[in-house]
Amino acid sequence: LIEKKTGLKFDYKVDSWANLLKKSKNKQIDLLPILAKTKERSKYLLYTNQYIEVRDYIFTKDTYKYIEKIEDLYGKTIAIPKGFVQESFLKDNHPKIKILTVNSLIDAIDAVITNKADATISNTAIITFLIKKHNISGIKAHKSFQFDGSKLYMATRTDYPLLKNIIQKALNDISFDEKNKIYNK
Repeated sequence: LIEKKTGLKFDYKVDSWANLLKKSKNKQIDLLPILAKTKERSKYLLYTNQYIEVRDYIFTKDTYKYIEKIEDLYGKTIAIPKGFVQESFLKDNHPKIKILTVNSLIDAIDAVITNKADATISNTAIITFLIKKHNISGIKAHKSFQFDGSKLYMATRTDYPLLKNIIQKALNDISFDEKNKIYNK
């Protein structure tokens, strides 16, 4: 939709999140289309305005007792993909939670299923997609986990402010109906 509205053409790169962050920091890629804003990332990225907010949940095996609050996970292990904003948030705000760093969200789900971790944290859309795609069962959502990392942005390299402005203008131009079509898809 942004290509259509701006005339820009994107060359999409698929990689692990940690590698994409590293490549953006090293100016090897120009745009990250969806990410949380952090102080560290702001050193090498320019953010658009927030354009979506997701609701993260704590996910465990089906058999795990219900989690009422994040403190219920103190002394437990949470699998988090390397570079995800939840990792730094938990380290800074809940140091009593052990973090198992994994390469991807599917690896985090696998860690929960195989008892290497007690839980993982993500939004239901991504977890549901991965569960269906990989035919996984035995995972359930618990308490929602809201924090600033739930607000998502696009970001460009710091030396490309014009690109950021073009992207922002296109985001501003997306109609309510166009947004609904995207959300429903």
